[in-house]
Amino acid sequence: MGLSGRFPFWEKHPLGWPGWVRACYRQVWFQGQTENKTLYLTFDDGPDPTCTPRVLALLRMYGAQATFFCLGKHALAHPEIVRIMAQYGHTVGHHTSKHLNAWQTPWSRFWADVQQGQAEVQQAVGPATPVRWFRPPYGRLWPQQARKIFAHYPIALWTHLSGDYAPEFSQHDLYGRCWPPRPGATYVFHDRADTALRILPVLERFLIEASKEGYSFQALPLPSSPHYT
Repeated sequence: MGLSGRFPFWEKHPLGWPGWVRACYRQVWFQGQTENKTLYLTFDDGPDPTCTPRVLALLRMYGAQATFFCLGKHALAHPEIVRIMAQYGHTVGHHTSKHLNAWQTPWSRFWADVQQGQAEVQQAVGPATPVRWFRPPYGRLWPQQARKIFAHYPIALWTHLSGDYAPEFSQHDLYGRCWPPRPGATYVFHDRADTALRILPVLERFLIEASKEGYSFQALPLPSSPHYT
């Protein structure tokens, strides 16, 4: 099945969030409000022992900070990797426990999975590193769900969806969905075993080329910061 049958229309394009979607989610992070050449790399679904350590090594090699939205069940399975994320100065966020789809799950069950995921990631990373940022699986939340979650956790979406989860995309396609960069842009990658071979070369090329253009890579700022929409 092609992309048109698998994803909502805004997920098919790297800059897919139309204005009306942003208007419905005014308290959600989409991009940094900065005139500086700052980019925000984010990674979903980890940690994975075959992919995440290689991502961390690349980020460290190029002096880049990032944000990792960990699944609770994976964080508990590999807490040593989550602690390395924090040790290296990255932000650790949560992504539910079991990757449920909020559009297809009763609210009570989904909310329980959000809370469980946050507790599991917090347990994995330890009490010294608060786990606050939340990203919904697939980026899917109804506006009323987003308002309820935002009362407890800040929510982060993105401007650029790499599409690394889709085998239809070549490495050339993935890079094209990320380039060119623009100040404040937020990128989504996935640190999973099934994406490693595709995304690691693309990530390294992007780090090199964006750095040449004068960009730096930062983790998402503290949720109390005014520098996001």
